[in-house]
Amino acid sequence: MCKRSTALYPNWTLASMPSLDAGLTSKITVALINQPRTKLGNYWQVGSDFSELDKLQELLKIGTYEKVTKLSIRRFLLDNVHYFFFAFCILGMLLSYSYFLSRAVEKRTRQLKEALLREKILNQETKTAQERMMALQRAGVVGQVSGLLAHELNQPLGSLNLYARSLIRAADLQKLTNEKLIEVLDEIRKEAVKASEIVQRVRSYAKGEKSERADIFLAEFSRQVLNDYSKHSSSTIKPKLEVFADPLISANRLEIELVLINLVRNAQQSLKTLDVKHPFIEVSVGEEQGDAVLIVQDNGDISEEKIKNLSEPMSSAKKEGLGLGLAIVKAIVENHAGSISFQKSELGGLKVMVRIPILKTENKNEKK
Repeated sequence: MCKRSTALYPNWTLASMPSLDAGLTSKITVALINQPRTKLGNYWQVGSDFSELDKLQELLKIGTYEKVTKLSIRRFLLDNVHYFFFAFCILGMLLSYSYFLSRAVEKRTRQLKEALLREKILNQETKTAQERMMALQRAGVVGQVSGLLAHELNQPLGSLNLYARSLIRAADLQKLTNEKLIEVLDEIRKEAVKASEIVQRVRSYAKGEKSERADIFLAEFSRQVLNDYSKHSSSTIKPKLEVFADPLISANRLEIELVLINLVRNAQQSLKTLDVKHPFIEVSVGEEQGDAVLIVQDNGDISEEKIKNLSEPMSSAKKEGLGLGLAIVKAIVENHAGSISFQKSELGGLKVMVRIPILKTENKNEKK
């Protein structure tokens, strides 16, 4: 059998020209139809449906379709309709994505503005509350417990204010990304939790309740606290940590953090007040006679008389101070069965030594 182009024409095709006599065409047609079948089963028949042949010519762009293909824009569109369809789908998806993205950005911006507004109102209310608390304290209406609360909440509230300002500045500069927003909000959440813990801790002091304890490696814990404090503190005087041992103590994490931050903050304020040219603060952690030893000392200048007065609960070298910082430190240390002492530092300033009974000690071969 011959190769074929279409299924309807498997072999030979006989066609007549228009000039041929119609009668002769009919005779030839009858003669071909009456031909017997071949051995392969082939036979002649009249072809009345030429649609397959038209499709073949259209596909090959020959015959009557050659000029139509060249001149017709409609033909071009029909031949490439699938490409236009895919392009239209992609364009639709891009437009839809742009729309939903703009809506998401608008929603996020609105939420951020509302959060910043609430934060601003909260900061204003906090500032007003702090001013009122200070006035009541100076008037003698509020006792030592309320003063302790206001003193210790100052640091986390200051951090909250700093984070809020950073968000506002980033928004004004149009540099506020989702990652930055989530990071700052997580820090705000941590400071809020810390403030809540301080409130609960002060309430426990007032009720005479015992604080919850946990096992703490003092050196590693001090390193974490100082790193976090240095990030949030506006002071340019950064404490240096010296580790001679890493004693394990049983203590309340928040209370030990308050002890260390209070001592470092007092040293920074003292050096700033004295206007020391090369201020230096050293924090060292070690072990001595079964006690964990935490030392904070600076290179300021302090008299022996002032060192003696530091043991008094409400004493303060600062005019605006309430004298509660060291009172808090002393109360916490004594609550942990420890002791605190003040003496002249070899660096020239104040040396504060805190001793707390240890559970276990990890000695360091090299001083860090």
